[in-house]
Amino acid sequence: EGYAFSCDMVTRGGGMIAAPLPGPQGSPALVIGIGGISEVMRAREAELASKLTGCIAARLGKRAPHAEVIDEAIGDPMLQAILRSRRMAVGS
Repeated sequence: EGYAFSCDMVTRGGGMIAAPLPGPQGSPALVIGIGGISEVMRAREAELASKLTGCIAARLGKRAPHAEVIDEAIGDPMLQAILRSRRMAVGS
């Protein structure tokens, strides 16, 4: 479904919905998630997962563009930092 969901596994009473960020073929997997109270996360799983995967697709597309284009195309400093750290991890 494009995301992972867990509750009460790491922290009792807490849940997480996480989805992978697109990246170059062969690069290490990188994910981003939304965490909250298990009860709320269970009740809103579909809504939160849809928002999370939708935001990733809107900001980064289904497949990450070439590294030089990413920095120019994304104005969000947090996403720029994530993508820079990913490139450093793969040595590109």
